[in-house]
Amino acid sequence: MIVRLLLTLGLMLGCACGSQASILMEFDFTGQPGDQASTLASWTGPAVMASPFRRGSGLDPRAGANSIGAQSWTTGDLIDLNSDYFEFVISPSAGATLDIDCIAFGEFRSASGITEFTLRSSLDDFHSNVIDAPVTVPDYGSTRGHELTLGGAFDAIASSVTFRLYGYRAETANTSRWWIVNHPEIGVLRVSGTATPPELGIVTPEPSAGLIWGLATGGYGVFWGARKRARSIRRRLPPKH
Repeated sequence: MIVRLLLTLGLMLGCACGSQASILMEFDFTGQPGDQASTLASWTGPAVMASPFRRGSGLDPRAGANSIGAQSWTTGDLIDLNSDYFEFVISPSAGATLDIDCIAFGEFRSASGITEFTLRSSLDDFHSNVIDAPVTVPDYGSTRGHELTLGGAFDAIASSVTFRLYGYRAETANTSRWWIVNHPEIGVLRVSGTATPPELGIVTPEPSAGLIWGLATGGYGVFWGARKRARSIRRRLPPKH
């Protein structure tokens, strides 16, 4: 009989994305100069792997304390699919699955920066928006927080998924700047959801070992028969002279 062990992994994320969700991964931009090539994940939950957070090839680095920044965003009304974005990859470990529920982060723009952004994923090669509608970015430099809720398409994910934040409709091409940052209330960039580890079952060893492992949802049960059997064997052995 196969017993499925379901674990809720990680810390609880108390945000509008869902109070029952766990933190799957985080990117902390504290101390980052902004013009770094990428930022490593600061934390990943069990059964979760992450790529660095980085900018697309069509963008130039832009310094900004405690951030990752980019400039030269497109001024077009449509996204630049292959060039103008921030991205990261989230992956389940072998045999595990992920329900990815929410991505929360902070951002701010320059006066000539982007005026809209959206979220897309590799599930459909970045051809459609993950969120219901693009997010309008106001024309001021204050830090804003966003909690982007994902749909059922991101449940039971068994392989790597790339997420991209596309910025567009910049006011000026060459000096259009946008930064991803920690937010005073939301905190670091967080991806939340649920990780389900691989199926685990009862392991039955060789009879000579006398060891039976019982695996149940509440924990592990172990019975050792080897010691008792060894005493019985010793009693049957002839005495040494």
